[in-house]
Amino acid sequence: MMVFGFLMLLIFTGLMITIALVVGGVLLSNNSPLPGIFRPGKEKTAIELLEERYVRGEIDRKEFEKMRAEIGG
Repeated sequence: MMVFGFLMLLIFTGLMITIALVVGGVLLSNNSPLPGIFRPGKEKTAIELLEERYVRGEIDRKEFEKMRAEIGG
C-alpha cells in the first residue's frame, strides 16, 4: 500500500513539472500571447518600424525614403 502512494506521488510530481515546463515554454516563445512580459527583449528601432510599415504597404517608397532620411537611417 505504501508503494502505491509513493508511485502516485512520483507520477503527480512528474505531471506538475511537465505542465510547468510546457506553460513556461509557451510564455517564453516568440509567438507568446503575452509578448515582452516575461522576456522583455530588445525594442524595435524606428527604422525597423518604418520598414515594417513599408512592407505592409502603409506608406509608399517616396514616403519611406523621406522618413528614413529624417530619422537618420
